[in-house]
Amino acid sequence: CGSKLVSKRGRYGSFLACGNYPECKYIKNTKQKEEPKLTGEMCPQCGHELVERKSRFGTTFVGCSNYPKCRYIKKEAKKAKEGTAKKTTKKTTRKTQSSEDEA
Repeated sequence: CGSKLVSKRGRYGSFLACGNYPECKYIKNTKQKEEPKLTGEMCPQCGHELVERKSRFGTTFVGCSNYPKCRYIKKEAKKAKEGTAKKTTKKTTRKTQSSEDEA
């Protein structure tokens, strides 16, 4: 319509909207997607390069650059969580010490 674009903030973040709002309902998203990073590895299914991408939840994963034709995703080994190891309490420590004293 030729009017200036105005920066606005909505419930899903900031966006650009036409300053002549009721007559013109043009909007443009200002959020940019991150470009995938090349890993240098090749896809075992189709032979294209693997890239590191960001999921919709914010985690990174390695997948085929030929997406959506090839849906290969490289599985990563699960990392052990810290603090999940069995904790020793004072009682178990005392029992262990007293049984060592008896021996």
